[in-house]
Amino acid sequence: MALATKVGSFVKSNSAAPVIQQITGLTFTTQALILWSNQADTNSTYIDNYSFNIGFCATVGVSTGLCNAVNSNPNVATSVVSSIRSQNLLVAMSSAAPSAAVAVRTDLTSVNATSFTLNYTTNDASSWIINYLAIGGSDLTGAFVSTLIISTAVTSTQITGLTFTADAVMFIAPNRGSPTGTTANGVFGIGFATSSNARYACYMVSESLRPTMDTWRYNSSTKCIVTGVPGTGSVDAEVDWISSNATSFTLDITNAAAGTSVVFWLALNGGQYQVGSFLTISTATSQNVTGMNFTGNAIMFFNTEQSTNATLAGHNALEIGAAASDGLQTATWGHDADATASSVTAIFESSSLCLFGGNANDTVANTSTNQKAVFSSFGATTFKIDWLNMDQGVTLQCGFFLMGD
Repeated sequence: MALATKVGSFVKSNSAAPVIQQITGLTFTTQALILWSNQADTNSTYIDNYSFNIGFCATVGVSTGLCNAVNSNPNVATSVVSSIRSQNLLVAMSSAAPSAAVAVRTDLTSVNATSFTLNYTTNDASSWIINYLAIGGSDLTGAFVSTLIISTAVTSTQITGLTFTADAVMFIAPNRGSPTGTTANGVFGIGFATSSNARYACYMVSESLRPTMDTWRYNSSTKCIVTGVPGTGSVDAEVDWISSNATSFTLDITNAAAGTSVVFWLALNGGQYQVGSFLTISTATSQNVTGMNFTGNAIMFFNTEQSTNATLAGHNALEIGAAASDGLQTATWGHDADATASSVTAIFESSSLCLFGGNANDTVANTSTNQKAVFSSFGATTFKIDWLNMDQGVTLQCGFFLMGD
């Protein structure tokens, strides 16, 4: 079966907890699972809200998973933003207030050759869309989830606890001092690495209790972890990849964290992986992204809608996309506008696109699609995207995580 992957989406159960939800349609046993959502309950429709939730788990390691979620209230004169991190596969709050109750809490409870099953220990009556990337197959010989602490000093650090050499590692960086808890301000960081010259990272920050909205975004193609200061949005920690061996991987903290900063990580062994970034084209046509080392069977995209790397910019904007060789794809977008007198937010979800981006000041009443793309194909040295809209007329940095046999 080599490395097996499945990209898809499902509607969250709306039954009262405890409740079990089985996700079917797989052809392999899941060994690692990534879930993400912007809590949209309708496809291809702008919704006035800002939420992002992402988590992962493996069948070995922290069995309950690790996740981070950010919420920002729409249409308020003073911003209300919070983030929650948890030892669950996915979690969501009932509102953006830091004191709000947890509304959804779910974990992976079992897997078999055709499905994976979630157990909701807390659940509300909402029915929003959750996207997933499941990874398994005979080539996947290791998958492990754990946490690390970014040092407050510039140094190299060895992350231990593995029983295999990490071929690829995914990071979630909430930039908080503990792996669980709810706090004001929203920080959302994602990163990947496969080698010392193949990595990508980005973060988004929305500040709470601001009469004029303060929101930020940042991306880097030369780091595997970047974190933003929760109250200002400025760059906090920056971490690069050094190497991996049979029991650990080593990171280079090139810019130390101001305080204790927890990072969640998912390590994979077996199969082939490639991490990088590319500049999107500025017109609506097909784009062949070259330089691939193998034919992929699944890919994830991350786009903060910035033309340059390593530049702090206003607006919290993020696109997460995914596609697989069976033609299934998803696109998840959200923004929390900067420098507005009251909060301006929007989210969008699509099961027929791999990337979608709106305007930085979109509202539900005034929307404009700046970019949207359909994934076309995987090749031995390329992958192909068909851009249906590219109205900004500029090129944008887009990170990717490719996997295959």
